[in-house]
Amino acid sequence: MFCPKCGESLDQVDGVWACRRGEMPLSGHLSAEFTEIYVLKIRASEPHRATFQWGGTWYCPGCGVRFEEQAGMMTCDQCGQSLNEFLFELVEFHPHKDVNGKWR
Repeated sequence: MFCPKCGESLDQVDGVWACRRGEMPLSGHLSAEFTEIYVLKIRASEPHRATFQWGGTWYCPGCGVRFEEQAGMMTCDQCGQSLNEFLFELVEFHPHKDVNGKWR
């Protein structure tokens, strides 16, 4: 799997997925959801269209491909999965260090 914030590979650390580069462990909930969708492929993501633009740079956790936001949707061109159902949780509860060491 790949980090939705930087596109680097995620590693398992203490039972959850984590981005070492961004010093960002995913919550147990998000780790389980990403595993179901992107690793086990036992369910599809729920494509909740936002009524606003999310902005920022985002990557598909399954493919590592950069998302191109279109009409409030973050959907991967390769696998067709959407990140929308997780964006609020990622923004609010998962800070990630950028290449300059600043949290975003």
